[in-house]
Amino acid sequence: MSGVTEAGMQKGSEPRSGAPSGEPQASREVRWSVRRKEEVVLRLLRGESLDLLARESGQPAGRIAAWREEFLAAGREG
Repeated sequence: MSGVTEAGMQKGSEPRSGAPSGEPQASREVRWSVRRKEEVVLRLLRGESLDLLARESGQPAGRIAAWREEFLAAGREG
């Protein structure tokens, strides 16, 4: 090697992982169980606010709405 180091790396330092800013990336998303999704959807169907449930669960409102649609579609099939 010619002694030229990569931009942002000093000789002897370990490469940074994560985002370009050097901050670590968020940990891998935890998979939600069917029962846990069902609990959120049932609360939504009982009239709780979608925005409130999204904030409490940490899930995007669109994802919760999709869970609701899947839940209702499964009910129509069965």
